[in-house]
Amino acid sequence: MKNNKRMVGGIIISSVTILIVLMGFMFVGIGYFVDDKSTPPPMSDNQIPIQELIVFEANISGVVINKTNLGIRVKNLLNNEEIELLVTDGTVITDKYEKIIPYSSLSLGHIVNLTFEPANQTATAITIDDNSFEKTQVSAANINRNANSITIGTSTYTLNNLHIINHNGIILQDIYELQEYDTLTVRGKDLNVYSIEITNGAGFIELVGFPSTSGRIEIDRQRQLLIENLSIADSIPVSAGSHHIALYIDGYEPLVLDNAQINDGQVYILNSSGLQQIHYTVTVRVNSLSYMMTINNREYKSGEAISLPLGDYILKIVADGYEEHEQTIRVRGNMNLQPTLIPILEEVVPQNTTTNNTQTTIEPEPVVEEPTVVNATIKLDTYPEGAKVFIDGTYAGVTPMSKDLAQGIYKAEFELEGYERYTTSIIIEKEDIRNDYLYMLTPQ
Repeated sequence: MKNNKRMVGGIIISSVTILIVLMGFMFVGIGYFVDDKSTPPPMSDNQIPIQELIVFEANISGVVINKTNLGIRVKNLLNNEEIELLVTDGTVITDKYEKIIPYSSLSLGHIVNLTFEPANQTATAITIDDNSFEKTQVSAANINRNANSITIGTSTYTLNNLHIINHNGIILQDIYELQEYDTLTVRGKDLNVYSIEITNGAGFIELVGFPSTSGRIEIDRQRQLLIENLSIADSIPVSAGSHHIALYIDGYEPLVLDNAQINDGQVYILNSSGLQQIHYTVTVRVNSLSYMMTINNREYKSGEAISLPLGDYILKIVADGYEEHEQTIRVRGNMNLQPTLIPILEEVVPQNTTTNNTQTTIEPEPVVEEPTVVNATIKLDTYPEGAKVFIDGTYAGVTPMSKDLAQGIYKAEFELEGYERYTTSIIIEKEDIRNDYLYMLTPQ
């Protein structure tokens, strides 16, 4: 019995002891966790603080003014400040229709909206502005430098903080560096143009060695310039590319180039020193069986074929029993001459007559057969149609129209509301009669 009491007492004492030990551990644990709230355990190298996971982004609209493999430089449309941004594999690039495009599709002058991280200057998204436009094949002649504007079709756009580059990516300083015959790609937004790229620059034609200023140069069958209006130092501007060039100098074989390739900035030398003179046949018929004839002191035999270039000459004919004949001939084409020689008359004095009566024989002037006068019917048209036509200042009708013109040079003017007045020369020649003329009018 006593043994049972001792066993029960031992169990109770052991249980109490174990309970006290457990309570001690519990209090120590509670203290540890209470201290952990104020002193966190140290972070490992791979852990990132929560506050550093928050990334700030900014948005701007601008013009792409430079581009490299690593990033782009953009001019802010609002304040004209420039910013350089990195472009990474994570940068999303889309067109104005939100279609993903490669980085290579972005061009200088594109108007873009950017989202980027200011902390590391990295672009996260680049989108071509959906309100932007791109106009190609625009002539630099449409720029109004005084009004700082450009007209494309029926719309006029303001040149706003313009960024100008040539096709080599070189930045130009201002619009005065653009040539009239430069071909442009124009980019902008709404009614503002922010960038101009020269996609096809102007070249030049320089005339050297031409033997006469009497003639004309024709470019692409639409543009005619009188040589007499060009100074020796003048270079004729043209758009770069392939051109049809024809040079017509009075009295010389024409020089025609069907495919003259003129590059951007190139001065194309058109040398006409080797042109061959045109020789015209001059036929002389004289009412004498035997005579001696000279033209500019060169002797020609009776019936000999005479071939002369364009010019003025002195014709002399000497025949027995006739007065010496001299006249100036102007060779402008094939000619038939029939000079009439005047016989030498001996004075006869009647016998037993006190009064001398002398009868004067008046011979007709030599007949010179001039070249046939050229008359041509030409067709005049404009794009667009409906332009008023003035020939040498006289109203002639409305395009499209036909007009009969004799040989000569005429001043033609075309007027159409909303378009610039166009003035040109029309030349009617026997050697080259052109019948169809089409002129492109430029919007105001």
